[in-house]
Amino acid sequence: MRSGRNRMIGRFCGLVVVSLCLQGLATGGASLVEPGSIYHNGWIDLNKNGKMDPYENPKVEVEKRIADLLARMTTDERTGDVMREMLNADFKTVEFDPMRLAQPVTEAEKKIAPTRVRLGPDWLAFVSNWMAEWERTGDTRWRDKILAGVESLSKMPFGMRTGLNLVLGYDPATGRLFPLGNEAGQYNLATIMGGAEVAFELGLMLDDVRWHKLWQQYCRLYNAPKEVLIRDMTTGTEGMDASYARDGRLAAYVYFKTQNPAFRQVAVNSLVRPRMGGRGGTAARRVEGPESLNPVDESGMAGTNGAAQNGLETIAMLGMVGDDLPADMPPQTEGQGGRFNRGGRGAMGGKAPPSNETAIPGSQ
Repeated sequence: MRSGRNRMIGRFCGLVVVSLCLQGLATGGASLVEPGSIYHNGWIDLNKNGKMDPYENPKVEVEKRIADLLARMTTDERTGDVMREMLNADFKTVEFDPMRLAQPVTEAEKKIAPTRVRLGPDWLAFVSNWMAEWERTGDTRWRDKILAGVESLSKMPFGMRTGLNLVLGYDPATGRLFPLGNEAGQYNLATIMGGAEVAFELGLMLDDVRWHKLWQQYCRLYNAPKEVLIRDMTTGTEGMDASYARDGRLAAYVYFKTQNPAFRQVAVNSLVRPRMGGRGGTAARRVEGPESLNPVDESGMAGTNGAAQNGLETIAMLGMVGDDLPADMPPQTEGQGGRFNRGGRGAMGGKAPPSNETAIPGSQ
């Protein structure tokens, strides 16, 4: 944190020095300037508001000038500046392979690409940084780096499902991705920590048919076996009954884009089922009396991870299937599982609920 703050102070001081040099060049060293000019005697009106603000005042302490400037920045500007520090974070993977312990690199893989990354969270995290810079500055270099990855993925044997644990070869200098084998993989961390939201946003920013096809296929066939993926590379229609979809926001996205009711059912079921039993099989319970200062309904899936993941799921799904929720919540059932179709964990994809699951009213 301190090093980042020192960099910010250094940049600010650099800006002040450059500004003073520009002032000298513009005025020829004289104290008089043109009427309406941003250059004044000893300071520069950087925001052109006609007055000397604290961050423009060279007599104010640097820390106070920085604080004043930061207070004037929008949340987007401040966040964007932080993300700018990470624009070239992908180059660090050459030194630190993200899967060096969990899935050690082989000698054959070393010959394919300079390093390796996971589709998510690694590559999608890099994309989020590049998206922010492209959107904020219009610098198409970062769009083109994203497109290099999209083009690479579009040529993969199984699209975004390519690779054991979705590990791919990667060249940070070009942004290109490379298959490292012939496996059709899954990786539960690929989209759950913001990767899905990055992909949703990229679909709004990137008018590229290849990306839309890749991402919809990933959401539609998240849990599909290799032979189904092979067929889909030709047909593009496998799993339209949502039998291989991951529940939650991925299924909701397919419905949002295609209006296929099978995916709506999977998404709606996923959204309301935690109320019926929670992820860990424990229904919500009423806590009152000596156990709580005020009566409260405690979720059976209470916890930091569950709250974070279900918060992301709920926000996204309300935007995509919120209008299709049943008018009345189904009754909760003690011991009923939460997400019966959590893909990739020995689960059932989007298939029909087992006999001990209650169908959601209005979702059939």
